[in-house]
Amino acid sequence: MSSLFKNLDDCKILLFNIDARLRNQHRQFISSARLALEQWIDKKTSPYGDSKAVKR
Repeated sequence: MSSLFKNLDDCKILLFNIDARLRNQHRQFISSARLALEQWIDKKTSPYGDSKAVKR
């Protein structure tokens, strides 16, 4: 019975690590998408066509 609980604890740790990794990847994707959108908007709205992306 104790091996079952150890396996469940291992599964919880594994799921926690997967969740943390996915959250980090999602955050990186959103940051990249936001920067690309800001650069595209700057390029389309700049009177001379030069890109001046807003840095956050």
